Amino acid sequence: MSVINFFCMTATPFTRSGGIDEDAFRRLLGRLVDAKLGVYVGSGGSGEGHALTHGELRRLYEIAVEECKGRVPVHANPPEQHTARATIDHARLAVEAGIEVVHMYTLAGWHGMKPTDAELFGYVDEVFAEIRHPIAFAVNHSMGYIPRPSVVAQICRKYPQIVTVKLTGVPDTYQIDLMDALGKDTSFHVLVPASVTGLM
Repeated sequence: MSVINFFCMTATPFTRSGGIDEDAFRRLLGRLVDAKLGVYVGSGGSGEGHALTHGELRRLYEIAVEECKGRVPVHANPPEQHTARATIDHARLAVEAGIEVVHMYTLAGWHGMKPTDAELFGYVDEVFAEIRHPIAFAVNHSMGYIPRPSVVAQICRKYPQIVTVKLTGVPDTYQIDLMDALGKDTSFHVLVPASVTGLM
């Protein structure tokens, strides 16, 4: 039987002096726990992930684990990086803090760069060889491209630490094609409108 969970990409509150407002963040997390919502911490949007130092990201992860772990799912959504090394470094912050699942994007395709399949496989091989922790493999149109479902399926089959696939901004048929290519029951994270379409 399928299980449906809802997640919130948490905002990162700041004090007037520019530091993380830890008390406000704990109160926010408490409200999400009360509502039984899983959390994405340190996301690139409202989570301000791109604006945070390594120390600040680590502290966000630590607080989220303290407040949420064992009560609701706790995921890190580190901002996408330019290199495999930077991606690994950011993921390790979450792993070391005790985050349950780390969301990992495909290779960034900024400034018109679209990686070939071989380049994407090379990037993923380097990153996932280092991060032996539960991963949500994130396919997001904001990365500048969407890899073919068959490519994503091949990556998911190769790395057993991929426990879910997160899809954002993909065509309605993408999840169906990916499920067919995987040939196995897989967990998906999708936006609410996409989840309704997928259920239908």
